[in-house]
Amino acid sequence: MRSDLRASKSIPRLLLLAWRQQQGLQNIFLVGFSLMIAIPLLLTTLAPYDDEGYVMMTLKSFSENHPLYEETYTQYGPAYYLLTSPLHSVLGLPLTHHAVRLKTALLWIVPVLLTMGIMMKLSGHRWLSLTTSCMVAIHLGRFALEPGHPQEIALLMTMLGLALLCSSSPRRWWMAGCCAAICGMCKLNVGFVMTESLLLAACIAIPDRNLFRRPIVFAVWALATLAVGATMLKANLGGVGIVYPIGMLVSWIVLALLVSRKRVSQRLGLKTKALEINHVNNGMTPAFQGFHPLTCTITSGLLFTFLIALWARLHGTSWSMLVWGIIGQHHAHAKYFFQPIPLSAVTLLSALVVAACYRSQRWLGTAGLVCFAFAIAKTAGNAMFPLNDNCQEGGEWLAIIGPCFSPGLLIFRRRMMRGRVMLAGLTVLGPWIAYPIAGTQLMLGSLAGWLTIGVVVSDSIQAMTVTMSRKSESASREVIQWTYYARFLLIGAIVTGMLSSIVSTRKWISGTSLGLRGSEWIHVRPEEAAMEQQLVQGIIESGASHLVFDGHTINRFYFWTGLKPLTNANATLWPFMFSSTELSKLRKSIEESKSLCVVVPSDVPALLPEEKGEIADTRRILYDKTLFDSKYPEGWSIGFRDRKE
Repeated sequence: MRSDLRASKSIPRLLLLAWRQQQGLQNIFLVGFSLMIAIPLLLTTLAPYDDEGYVMMTLKSFSENHPLYEETYTQYGPAYYLLTSPLHSVLGLPLTHHAVRLKTALLWIVPVLLTMGIMMKLSGHRWLSLTTSCMVAIHLGRFALEPGHPQEIALLMTMLGLALLCSSSPRRWWMAGCCAAICGMCKLNVGFVMTESLLLAACIAIPDRNLFRRPIVFAVWALATLAVGATMLKANLGGVGIVYPIGMLVSWIVLALLVSRKRVSQRLGLKTKALEINHVNNGMTPAFQGFHPLTCTITSGLLFTFLIALWARLHGTSWSMLVWGIIGQHHAHAKYFFQPIPLSAVTLLSALVVAACYRSQRWLGTAGLVCFAFAIAKTAGNAMFPLNDNCQEGGEWLAIIGPCFSPGLLIFRRRMMRGRVMLAGLTVLGPWIAYPIAGTQLMLGSLAGWLTIGVVVSDSIQAMTVTMSRKSESASREVIQWTYYARFLLIGAIVTGMLSSIVSTRKWISGTSLGLRGSEWIHVRPEEAAMEQQLVQGIIESGASHLVFDGHTINRFYFWTGLKPLTNANATLWPFMFSSTELSKLRKSIEESKSLCVVVPSDVPALLPEEKGEIADTRRILYDKTLFDSKYPEGWSIGFRDRKE
């Protein structure tokens, strides 16, 4: 009898131990799965536009005590250099391609683990949480095109802020505000999206007696979103560009109404439950009850922003240049990097179908299940081919469909969770990250769509589980069937990850090592490796002391050859990014240089005699008295300019 009693007491302990071990196994699986995708991609990818080398050069320049924006040219905020430069200057991590890609691999893992925790908090469905986490790991594959990019830290802060709102920590609002400040001071557009979403979540803590304030606050935010978006798109508001501010305004107002009105779903004719918000102490301990979550978020965000700006000021950057570097310089970039998200017929039709499915939660869940399966299949098709720098293959469909599901996070829930509200905001505003900036921003702006669709599908399964207890066995069979669907999605995600890893591993095995300083482990196509080695050899044989590029700066050659740049402004596409002051400094440095190697990449157009302006004048000075050798492959040219006393 006693043995039976002891056994019965030990059963809960065994179950708790098994549960904890299962969580540990899940984390181990996700870490291994992420590394299985990340390592082969990072060791086989070399983007032609070389943002990796550009970021490395800015870190090198800053570590040599050249102030940000004053002498060191960079598009990114000071928070990135605050967090990253100590790794190299204090901890001694070498500034090489290997070290930078190792750092990217580590920052690849953390958002995946955070996704698992967020999904378990918001949905509670283990299979869909695992599936979503696996797809996020695959979705981050375009990190390999730009290792070391500040978007890695911006994404980490965004996911950490979302995870904090899903937790029960009394200090979550303070810490989330700090995360938003770091995110914004790394990348302004990502920080804007995170801050808007975080403040929206904080505003639902306004008590019922002040309910009338919510629509006013949300309307102000909607207009602010429109104003910022219109400013970003000022050069491209004609044609397709006008779609984005209008679409964002409509989506944001709908989302704000769903949050601000308890029964707006019934007013819209939707078969949903009434929304309820728990305002007991606002989730704060007695020590923090005197502070409203909105006050906590804004205070900590502004304080951390000021501290980061003060750090940059103490490192030599003036206040005026700090404002220009963080905000002012980005207006010109939208003009030259105009890449709208493609609005295909399939995408628009899918959006209309999703909108029609809001008549019931089951319909919306079915649409989410189909869209999730389609997105996995689409990702699997892309994974069968090597990663390339086509900016339109990083989640363009998901960037449009994800916001269509965001109201489903709220209108079918009886209690409104702050994490859900923030996730809905991130999904709706995601296209602001994806447009109009080139590169991997499309991947970053569509990532929240995976979480949103996964939570919507999980809600449908939970609703059917509740219905199952009241109805016949047919409802039970339906729940089991949907659970099998979720498991099939997980299998599809795992197979997709394996396909990506196999393709990249085969590319590494069949490729050739670059064999250059700090990049010996990176394997590329034999002809590509031969070209890179030949260019490095040609630059070294020129015997010059300084190196400069015409039109398109490939910064990795500075690390491979040991030659110095003319200035600390080494933007990738400098003709489109430099101001008049920076162009003037470059011309002066060219004229004063005694020994200069000039490299003309294959994608740089020839300088025409009729071209005028500061850019054309700079290029003419660069070509003056420079002897070029065009023996290099794919149209590259290397010249030597020797100015004798």
